[in-house]
Amino acid sequence: MKFTTLKSFMVNEVTVQNKARPSPQLNIKNNFQISPLQGSLCRGEFNIDITDKDESTGFHVSATGTSLFEVDVQRSKTEIHIEAMQQMFPYMRSFIQTLTANMGIPSIIIQPIDYGNMQIVNINIPNKS
Repeated sequence: MKFTTLKSFMVNEVTVQNKARPSPQLNIKNNFQISPLQGSLCRGEFNIDITDKDESTGFHVSATGTSLFEVDVQRSKTEIHIEAMQQMFPYMRSFIQTLTANMGIPSIIIQPIDYGNMQIVNINIPNKS
């Protein structure tokens, strides 16, 4: 069931450093937060950070995307958070894949994430009225 509607998406911050050795072993981290704006509108922020496990190589790709969502405020915070992450992830994944391909290195394809089985913390959506 759909509890959130993605209204807009943009990538608003990108950091790239490409001094990597051939075939680096990558460490990929992501972080998602959603915060209320007014009424049923929320702002989502998704960050993906990729580094070489050998930190001395100087390889780093980081991108932050921001989205506006309209949410069903009668739904639980967890349901809204999971659905918002699921809607933003394909955009961030595609952006990273395209960015890295345009850098002249093999595309970094971030594996799908099973959001339904993640432990979710730091959800900042107001309680039901």
